[in-house]
Amino acid sequence: MILNEKYMDIVAALKPYSESNDLFIHFSDLPKLGINPQSDYNTPLGIYAYPLKEIYKEVTNDTVPFASERKWVILFSAHNIHDVSENAENGYTQANWLRDKEILFEKYLPEYKNYLRQQSVEGRLFITDENEKRMGNIALKIMMDDPLIPKFARNMAWAIAALKDGLNYDAMLKENMIKIETVKALEKLHSEYDEHEITFAEDQFKDFIKNCENFGRYTFPCGQLWNVTRTLARILKSNKNSKGPVIWNKIIRSLGYDGFTDKLGEGLIHENEPCQAVFFSTKPIKLLQILPNIRKKPMKYNISYKNGKKVIGYKD
Repeated sequence: MILNEKYMDIVAALKPYSESNDLFIHFSDLPKLGINPQSDYNTPLGIYAYPLKEIYKEVTNDTVPFASERKWVILFSAHNIHDVSENAENGYTQANWLRDKEILFEKYLPEYKNYLRQQSVEGRLFITDENEKRMGNIALKIMMDDPLIPKFARNMAWAIAALKDGLNYDAMLKENMIKIETVKALEKLHSEYDEHEITFAEDQFKDFIKNCENFGRYTFPCGQLWNVTRTLARILKSNKNSKGPVIWNKIIRSLGYDGFTDKLGEGLIHENEPCQAVFFSTKPIKLLQILPNIRKKPMKYNISYKNGKKVIGYKD
């Protein structure tokens, strides 16, 4: 930590660094830099900062859009960070998105499948899948043809249980409630259904990604990444019993990104502070200065004339 209290004016303190491309400032109420895990903002968990070169004019004019009233200004460097605009230096491109979309599909298909299953169990997802109905009817017929199966189990609810999760066949065999031939037939059908369920989940996940791409506010490549990962984090938080911003952070880091800049002011990171940056961990950050956020007050003066000459009188 480099705590520097010798400067009494933040504008002057930052001026020597104001033309550098890889420097950032973060406003904080504490003289330290880190991620607040309790953040309630609807943004991925991270350290939010401004690219100094692009924001220095606002610092000079005291028009920084957010957090500029905080006590400390933390100056740090970070290199090789992608920009959200494909038109910027090191911008996130369509090629990046096509790669990331494939990785997302492979990494998060199992979790999306669990999400679909949970929604179905809780009655919030109504699947009109003819193949599932057909297989459920087959399971029911197999069970109806077994005279050992009790009357209370001869219904579609038990048939679907056999189809999806399997029943406790060991207990049923022990109680003479089912034939071994019936167990074998149902287990075979259950295996077929597992394959079907994977295909169904794949189709649903592809549709989910496509819808996020088509209906997001931002249509450029990083905008598509943002919308897909944000929406995915929202639906997976119920599976993980965690906050959406935390999961959102983990999803983006799982793709290999430690942060993003928005130097051209696309407004993707946040529309209210269009030119900014976000870092999902401290890994790419090198701390340079921690400065008190103090400004020199402008001198107040009166102008008068004496014997035809201008006289300037300064006030405290």
